[in-house]
Amino acid sequence: MNTLAQLLRNEIGLDLSSFGEGALERVARHRSAALGLASLDQYRALAHNSVSELKQLIEAVVISETWFFRDAAAFAALARAISTSLTDKNPARPFRILSLPCSSGEEPFSIVMALTEAGIPSSAYSVDAVDISARSLEKGRKGAYTQNSFRGAELWFRRRYFRESGSEFVLSPAVIDHVSFHHGNVLDPKFAPSSAPYDFIFCRNLLIYFDVQKRQQTLTRLSEWLLPEGLLFVGAAEQPLLLSNSFRNAALPLAFALRKTAPNAPHTPGPARLAPQAASPLPDGNSMAPSSSHPDLLFHEARRLALIGSYAEAAAACADYLRKHVTSADAWHLLGSIRDALSLPTSLECYRKALYLQPDHEPSLRRLAQLSEKAGNHDMAGVYQGRVKRAQARRTAT
Repeated sequence: MNTLAQLLRNEIGLDLSSFGEGALERVARHRSAALGLASLDQYRALAHNSVSELKQLIEAVVISETWFFRDAAAFAALARAISTSLTDKNPARPFRILSLPCSSGEEPFSIVMALTEAGIPSSAYSVDAVDISARSLEKGRKGAYTQNSFRGAELWFRRRYFRESGSEFVLSPAVIDHVSFHHGNVLDPKFAPSSAPYDFIFCRNLLIYFDVQKRQQTLTRLSEWLLPEGLLFVGAAEQPLLLSNSFRNAALPLAFALRKTAPNAPHTPGPARLAPQAASPLPDGNSMAPSSSHPDLLFHEARRLALIGSYAEAAAACADYLRKHVTSADAWHLLGSIRDALSLPTSLECYRKALYLQPDHEPSLRRLAQLSEKAGNHDMAGVYQGRVKRAQARRTAT
């Protein structure tokens, strides 16, 4: 498999240790059988010499595990940053946002829905979505999704922006039309996104699949495409890797956002400089006041207050909700997120209570893994990460 691994490393930066030699062999055997080849040696030769088969191999190994509003605090931070800039100063042009890799569209569409919920007009921003998988891009352009693209208990956006069609949920054309999909490879020196440079770039959970050389190559390109005042959103496990690579923490709790330490891209007139804002869980957009006779509204009000940075009021509303709904894992997780934003060590207690009530509560498992890693407890972080994977496997099996 070494020759195929090297081919994929050269083409898409895939580090075999992150994918697994056994997994690559299974893919190769499947493709070989589908093509009626007599041996894996024949398939290796074909993959090296056929552009079309190399594309098929890449499609088979590209990891497209994603869902709507994955790590929702990043979308909340984006909405707050744009809202703040629009309030402080009228931008000279729309904000430019890039989602790379965009997979089948869940991330860029989440961006549009989050900004819509924040009351930001569609004329104030544009979204480019880039992926190496033509198959994923086609799915994104269609905007039809199965249950696997919806995770967690907060699915307000599905009711608001999707319609059911058999076993699928079809996204509103108004959201689809606001995302421009493009086929591209970040490692291809000839490729450049159409709207670069960008105010915001989402590049989450890609760098962890690259070796050091390809990772640095990617970071160089992302830095070139990001405006000096811009924000780069990455995955939780990736943020530490970037802090020593000309990026600094943007101080947006739970959003895993960074800024460039020194501008190395030309500045073009655009939106006002974005001031750091604290991120929080994304609300459902319900503007109704909380009411003791409507406990769900109280929960949503707590989320709304967290989004706008009113953390003390958000904590109070969440505590009121928990007095009558003490067994709500989602509410305990929300309270933990609010306490995180306030830099209170008691957030750990909230996440642990959420797990006591719901042992496979993925948001709490992920956050505890991040906090354990930050504290240097790598063994415990591994335990939580393993539980996340098992929870995902059980959900997929059902």
